[in-house]
Amino acid sequence: MTIHADQAEAARTEAFAAIRDGNDRFRKSFGADFTTPGQVLMSAGVDAKDIAFRQAAMCALIAYDGFTPKTDPDGAHDFGVLCVEGVRVFWKIDLLPGIDATRPHALRRILTLFLPIEA
Repeated sequence: MTIHADQAEAARTEAFAAIRDGNDRFRKSFGADFTTPGQVLMSAGVDAKDIAFRQAAMCALIAYDGFTPKTDPDGAHDFGVLCVEGVRVFWKIDLLPGIDATRPHALRRILTLFLPIEA
């Protein structure tokens, strides 16, 4: 690799790490950390559950640490599976289309909680 290629790879790695770290910050703060703007959504299936279930899902989401090379192969920390009151709940983080991924602090995140049947 050339020096230029090494520098480009280092910049991509740094940008990707910033996106991953931003995903973690957003997931744990639901947007209260203003350095990671975004929105949290619940699917109709999750929203139809009672308030105790929804609160338990949010608490499980904040505490989630199930990232492994198998469950998170790209290391973006943008998807996971929770078990809430015996019910599987998926979550994912999407970055809005058209956003410049080379500027991770400018990214806007959409975190969605949904049931597997809604996938």
